[in-house]
Amino acid sequence: MAGIGFELNKLFKEKGLAAKVRAYGYSCFIVSGPLLLGILFILIISKIARSQGLILVDQYLLMAMVTYAIMAALFVNGLISLPLTRFVSDKLYLSQDRKVVPSFFGAMQLVLPLGSIIYLIFLLKSKLGPMNTFTNILLFGEHVCIFFFDELPYSCERL
Repeated sequence: MAGIGFELNKLFKEKGLAAKVRAYGYSCFIVSGPLLLGILFILIISKIARSQGLILVDQYLLMAMVTYAIMAALFVNGLISLPLTRFVSDKLYLSQDRKVVPSFFGAMQLVLPLGSIIYLIFLLKSKLGPMNTFTNILLFGEHVCIFFFDELPYSCERL
């Protein structure tokens, strides 16, 4: 994402009305893309749930559970994302590639249990059933792992 910001800064530094319109246009597309994908994701979940015979209340519950699990995973990942990516970029700059993947596993071993406990407390306060709580914790853990490995630098693919 940082590369997108750098490119947008270049566009905003250009002079002229056409350059500004183009820069704001690109910004709108970049911001609205994830929003539209999220809406599409929720619509697909709703369509699949409807096709499986879930009543409207259960469809809303499913969409809320998925949304909260993703939101909690993003929050937990965001807490450690900045220092972790800074550490990784420093290690890559120093050509210490072998320390990158273990740092991701170490961070995940720290964040996944702590985040799961906090999210479990939230779920228990929401008075969901045991099966909904269990599946939501699994979904949360899966998203935490996905978001961690999404941050893994492409230069470490050879490790």
